[in-house]
Amino acid sequence: MIHLIDAGVVRVEKFCMFLASLLLFVNMTWGVAARYLFSIPAPYTEELSIMLYVWLTFWGVSYLIGVDGHPAIEIFSSRVKTSANVAFRKCYFTLIYGVMLLFAGLAGIKGLSMMPMYIAQKTISLGISYGFIYGVGVVVLLVMCARCLFKIITVWIGEEQ
Repeated sequence: MIHLIDAGVVRVEKFCMFLASLLLFVNMTWGVAARYLFSIPAPYTEELSIMLYVWLTFWGVSYLIGVDGHPAIEIFSSRVKTSANVAFRKCYFTLIYGVMLLFAGLAGIKGLSMMPMYIAQKTISLGISYGFIYGVGVVVLLVMCARCLFKIITVWIGEEQ
């Protein structure tokens, strides 16, 4: 059951990363073309680039947690995965994902508490609420919490590692 939910989360993450990358590419290409080919600078391209880059970063981090691709995990974890000591392996991965869960959870809670302030603020060029921009980050932090919980559960029931 966890693998089916995880597979669905991976599909959403990949789609969001692809969409953010594509929109970032189109936005940057338009910004360069407008400035140098048409001599009409587009003032909103910088704001869109920042927004899309933030989204791409958050979705990418969540995806890397799911595929054990985060550099901090991979360096030492590859050795631990092959360790014969099962108890050490379970404790190690529980600690790693527990720390990530704690960080993502605290950041998500803080982000939620700051949402009223973000919603009230608007970007300069586009007038988009920062609540929309950073709200995606808060949602992804909650997805990361779920992903870390999935990882801890799979470590202890023996489906992975």
